[in-house]
Amino acid sequence: MFFLLLLPLTFYLVPLLSRLPLLLIPGPLLAKLSNLWLMYQCRRGKRYLAVHSAHQTYGKVLRIAPNHISIADASAIPVIYGHGKGLLKADYYDAFVSITRGLFNTRDRAEHTRKRKAVAHTFSAKAIGQFERTLGCLPQLKPYAAYLPDPFFTNGIRAINSLAGIAIARVNDRLSHPSPRVDLLSHLIASRDEAGNPLGRAELTAEALTQLIAGSDTTSNTSCALLYHCLATPHVIPKLVAELDAAIPDIDAVPSFAQVRDLPYLDAVIKETMRIHSTSSLGLPRVVPPAPASPSSTTTSPRHRALRPRLHHPPQQGNLGPRRGRVPPRAMGERERGAEECVHPV
Repeated sequence: MFFLLLLPLTFYLVPLLSRLPLLLIPGPLLAKLSNLWLMYQCRRGKRYLAVHSAHQTYGKVLRIAPNHISIADASAIPVIYGHGKGLLKADYYDAFVSITRGLFNTRDRAEHTRKRKAVAHTFSAKAIGQFERTLGCLPQLKPYAAYLPDPFFTNGIRAINSLAGIAIARVNDRLSHPSPRVDLLSHLIASRDEAGNPLGRAELTAEALTQLIAGSDTTSNTSCALLYHCLATPHVIPKLVAELDAAIPDIDAVPSFAQVRDLPYLDAVIKETMRIHSTSSLGLPRVVPPAPASPSSTTTSPRHRALRPRLHHPPQQGNLGPRRGRVPPRAMGERERGAEECVHPV
């Protein structure tokens, strides 16, 4: 009987003891012992606020799960996401796999390199110019999420399946009825890897789904934030409108990228908006390579919301930053590295 009682306790304590080097890292007690703290914050829809608040309480380095360390320090960004640093994507990305692994959620370095080289041309300035006119904290739950008695999970799985259905339908339609239309899908279809092989149908559909999610949500969120902060900061609008009117004489025409790419005030407004408003409020996690001071499978991520105010001036409603001058290049460099987080394996 004693052995039977000891077995589950040992099963829980052994992994806990293996993370003794993390013992001194501060954080909520429940977060140190279980993933339930982070899962509860996710379920409330308040994860970003809860983690931000915990950083304010405990400091820059915070333990948000038994094997997950959150860091609110801009200097950690190049260390975590930089090329050749050896930190691979965590199992967090497994929750995003639908159909098959795509560029965003593949965790294998060699496979990611193959995919990235195959689709890189799709996002070149020339390619974008050609179609500018047509403009998880517990991934292990995913296989069972549809059966959980909570709409938070069941609706989420239904939404994933619906988005996958859209991608499947669009790819099938384009392959069955070729079109001269130049867009993201046409470039994905034309993609070739180093051996000259095209993407398979499942892989092509997975990449289309990635663009459907990442390309629409991030753009719409940032556009809404840009509009909000401009309206909340009225003195910005006259100067911005004057610069745009001078660059785009025909007010009824859709401006080309060439017309707006070198407008300094527009550039400052966009960058200041993105500094204040995180498109993703969650740090995308990476697995730290095993080391004496870091147990295997330890996950780390920079905390975007906690970093934003520290990069320059603290954001204030009605006080958009362009009138104070440009955002410092180093700060923007740290922010722009976020664009690499989605498609970079390390």
